[in-house]
Amino acid sequence: LDSINRQLSSIDQTKRSFVPFMVRAIDTLDMFVKRDIPFLDAERTQRVAGLRDLMGRADVTTAEQFRQIMTAYQTEIDYGRNIGTYEGELALDGEPRTVQFLRVGRVALLYQTLDGRETGYWDADAGTWKPAPDYRRAVEHGINVASEQAPPDLLHVPLSAPQQTREPAAYKAAASSPEDAAPGDDASVDSQTQNTAQEKGQGDA
Repeated sequence: LDSINRQLSSIDQTKRSFVPFMVRAIDTLDMFVKRDIPFLDAERTQRVAGLRDLMGRADVTTAEQFRQIMTAYQTEIDYGRNIGTYEGELALDGEPRTVQFLRVGRVALLYQTLDGRETGYWDADAGTWKPAPDYRRAVEHGINVASEQAPPDLLHVPLSAPQQTREPAAYKAAASSPEDAAPGDDASVDSQTQNTAQEKGQGDA
């Protein structure tokens, strides 16, 4: 009986010490999402908020809380390893416009209006969207690749990644080498090495 009591006490102590770790993990994820390039903002912010709500629920086991936190981390890591496209709203010249976004890992985030007349990219260092009319065809092709309407190919696009990485330590190990390139530079990204993904969320850029 004493042995059982000691084991139960040890389990309780482990849970109490593990909870602060999970809270810190959520805080780190929240900070990373806020500092990252602005794609799928609402979806990603809601994911973090859901984790915080989960931590306050007594009907969810510690193991399940940890599993969902790790799933959220894996989702963020996967964003850096694939390309995706989704439709969302973007303010252009002070007016909200519906555009098609193209995300190439965390290396580039671009947009194109639905009529194809306006194309641009996110400049992380300047913290703003910049026009890039010369990349209209490249972005159009990238959207087709991400939608699996065209075979993987080299994409020649301007970079969105900041010059000095802002990723927390937990993500640095998962970062790929192209993310270290200088912002505003052009990059030929081999989409064949990326897992293409049709992103289902709505953008709030």
